Formats: sequence, structure tokens, C-alpha cells
Amino acid sequence: MKLIKVFWNDAIADSCWTCEEDLIDKRTPNCFSIGYLIQETLDAYIITSTITDGHDVMGYTIIPKGLTTKVEYL
Repeated sequence: MKLIKVFWNDAIADSCWTCEEDLIDKRTPNCFSIGYLIQETLDAYIITSTITDGHDVMGYTIIPKGLTTKVEYL
């Protein structure tokens, strides 16, 4: 199983009232996730942090390729 590091941009959402000028120059956070590659689809990377010897997984992340900026195979 391949170990990968996926760099991606996250979205921001807030449901509170906000002054419009407070949003000027607001940036989305740059993130990275490291995990075992379960599957690469046409539009996403599916990774997990924990795998049993029976191939069950615990804790997974599906990162859309549209948010992905770089992938490193470790």
C-alpha cells in the first residue's frame, strides 16, 4: 500500500453575521494530509491512517482533486 502526502486548499464557512470589510483579503487555509492510499479515483484521493491485517480501515479522508495542489508519494 502506498503512503502519500496530499497538499490541498480547504474551504471556509461561517454562519455568523460578518461585516463585509472583514472578508476582504480573507484566504483559505493550505493543508496537507498523510495517509495510506486506498484508492485514487478520477476526482479524489481516498486515504486512511490505520489499517488492520484483515484490511479494515479506521479514519479515512476523501480529498477532491479540485482542491489538491500537489501529491508526494512517500
